[in-house]
Amino acid sequence: MDIETKLSRVTLGRLAVLFAAILIVISRRPDAFTNPQFWAEDGAQWYADAYNCGWWKVLLAPSAGYIQVLPRLCATLALVFPLIYAPALCNAAAVGMQVLPAVFILSQRFRSLADFNVRVYLSFLYLALPNSSELNANITCAQWRLSLLAFLVLIAEPPPNLTWRCFDLTAIILCGLSGPFPIFLAPLALFLWSRRRHAWTLTLASTLLAGAVIQAATIAEFHTAGRSHEILGATTGRLLKILSGKIFLAAVIGAHDLGSIQAGWNLYLLIAACIVAFSATILVYAASRGPLELKLFIAFGVMLLVAALIFPMASMNTPQWYVLHLSTSGLRYWFIPMLVFVATLVWSAAHNNPSALRITARVILALMVIGVVRDWRYPALVDLNFPQYASSFEQSAPGTNFRIPLNPPGWSMHLVKVSGSDRPRNRSKCP
Repeated sequence: MDIETKLSRVTLGRLAVLFAAILIVISRRPDAFTNPQFWAEDGAQWYADAYNCGWWKVLLAPSAGYIQVLPRLCATLALVFPLIYAPALCNAAAVGMQVLPAVFILSQRFRSLADFNVRVYLSFLYLALPNSSELNANITCAQWRLSLLAFLVLIAEPPPNLTWRCFDLTAIILCGLSGPFPIFLAPLALFLWSRRRHAWTLTLASTLLAGAVIQAATIAEFHTAGRSHEILGATTGRLLKILSGKIFLAAVIGAHDLGSIQAGWNLYLLIAACIVAFSATILVYAASRGPLELKLFIAFGVMLLVAALIFPMASMNTPQWYVLHLSTSGLRYWFIPMLVFVATLVWSAAHNNPSALRITARVILALMVIGVVRDWRYPALVDLNFPQYASSFEQSAPGTNFRIPLNPPGWSMHLVKVSGSDRPRNRSKCP
């Protein structure tokens, strides 16, 4: 077989993987493309700010206390097209970000970390992860997917060519300017460099460190802007229910009906304590005996979990932990910790671990079929007739104030119509 034929087969294989990953994501909520609509900040903030204020003025503007370039950049690109196409374009960008980690981990740069079949299994579990509806096909929560991609870039083998170097730097720079994640990733990157001593790892670590400094300075100045001042409402019982019901149990059997069980079954608190103790034991064992990359992933997940519990944004008028342990609000906070738990189970199921651990991990992974099936399809967004509003907006006269209802119900997007040659007019609404 000549080199050209081999390259063609590799290219076709990569395209097939990408296509399969996209199909999996779309199958979980088809209305993201059959009836695309903005979700929350996708329209209310990112698109509205870019349209009303000018994208160049808001690209680096803080939101919720930190800089978020990724969603603002996507909204900027959507401005090139009529409003009716904007939600579909933003959803497509979000899906692209969603499938990238699954496709990347199957590349040759991870061949030394795990067998290809294991990586296929991990990619599928990532795409089919239960209890993650909040992160599906919306650009607001795509920063969490981006943080995972940035972590994978760190632990992957060094890039073999310029194309891969550009890919790595793009992911790291975007992550550094999209959320607080570089604050957690930079120390891990520096530690990884101290062990590997690869020049490229030092380049990535330095880039993340610069992003961490920028985000930390932004948070220090704008940490109260747009964030809830409601009390945490932290209790031991709620902590156990969050850890068991939103992370460990939800990752295995799904989150359907868990809220009602937690609220109405007094015995559940004891069960939750047992689930947390059991799962924590597996994580501690993996953190002490596992490979360096798994140890770093566990550390990343623990840091994000602690930060989420201390600084959550789940409600503006109800104690935060009360909302977090009962509702589907804040699912983004449990995404990385759930993946850490799943990755630890996959490693624990390997042949070189004690038989009791291997059998236990394999049983739990087999039970994940329940959660995958139960949580596969996400509810469609409420149909708020976005195309009708978009059509009316396009036909309106310059200067017209438009308020378009968005999902979740209660959200809305405020736009001030301008002609193609006008400068943005709604300066009072600009961040």
